[in-house]
Amino acid sequence: MDVTISRATESDWHIIESVFADAVERQKNENPLTRWTADTIKRENLMPDFGIECFSIAYVEGKPAGVIAITDENSYVYPDIPKGKSLFIRWLAVKQEFAKAKISTRLIDYAKDMCTTQYLPLLLEIQRIRKVQEFYLSHGFRICGKFFDKRTPALLQQLIWDGDNLVSNATGS
Repeated sequence: MDVTISRATESDWHIIESVFADAVERQKNENPLTRWTADTIKRENLMPDFGIECFSIAYVEGKPAGVIAITDENSYVYPDIPKGKSLFIRWLAVKQEFAKAKISTRLIDYAKDMCTTQYLPLLLEIQRIRKVQEFYLSHGFRICGKFFDKRTPALLQQLIWDGDNLVSNATGS
């Protein structure tokens, strides 16, 4: 199976929305408290916080399969971490038809590679869903805190991946 990951361009917004729409449809039944809705995944609602440069798209045999948004700032959840001192997975979604193809793993590895070359930790927050938590823990993340998201409202777990003892610019060590 030929999997490629490339940075999104302005002409890729329809792909991003399509992948997210697939994920939103699945999550409606699995997780009614999700912050992902048909409105939040539209370009005009993503644009204030995420420029196209944040997004990368995974393709399987040339077909869009997954999307990841990576930023160097998340002041809403991590106000004490200055811009550029960590990378953050802000969105990750895979189309249902590619759910068994390990596209999520490929996208996470892509983000980890970015962190490794920059010597930065990788952070994200997830809802407390056992299946999701186990997935990230199995990929080397560890729980580092909790955050109450007033937007959802939900108690989120904060996770960090800092590689094989990367020097953490986020903590100054």
